[in-house]
Amino acid sequence: MATSVLANWHGHDYQARYFWIEASRLKNPQQDFVVEVSYEADGPKAFDDVITRYNPPRRSTGPDRIQADYYQIKFHVTTSR
Repeated sequence: MATSVLANWHGHDYQARYFWIEASRLKNPQQDFVVEVSYEADGPKAFDDVITRYNPPRRSTGPDRIQADYYQIKFHVTTSR
């Protein structure tokens, strides 16, 4: 059981670190299109751990523009015996 608790703790830590990587883009003058970064936000179910919003929306490979990126962060632990 201790392994599962430790894995859960590391998973939340990893998710928080990813959030801060995305949030640092808010201070980057070359990425002034990043206007909001959310952590555990109300977003599409299963893709709400970190959300990065853009204004103006970013270009895409198709005709639509990207208004936000939704991230579901996963952290996996394996044990060796």
